[in-house]
Amino acid sequence: MPTLLPKSVNWQLLWGGLEAFVCVGFILGFLAIGRSIQPGTGWLKLSGCVYGVYLFHVFSVVGVQMAIIDYQLSAMLKFLIVTVQTSRAGSSYHPAT
Repeated sequence: MPTLLPKSVNWQLLWGGLEAFVCVGFILGFLAIGRSIQPGTGWLKLSGCVYGVYLFHVFSVVGVQMAIIDYQLSAMLKFLIVTVQTSRAGSSYHPAT
């Protein structure tokens, strides 16, 4: 099958660039949708928890990942387990206002 790009092209690098472009597009798109749904000060309600998310969310995600790394499960199932567990941990945090 003929290709338009030479064989020396690093396909992983191109795919990574495309994936990053799509992810940024999703982020900007979801932000635009959120602003259209909740205009005004709706985003200020979330700003109190943001710093804690940056500090503690990484440790909870990595901790759950390390706990299930040796199990013979599919990557999708592991992803779902980590997502559910870290979402449950994050939703139980309610800062005093």
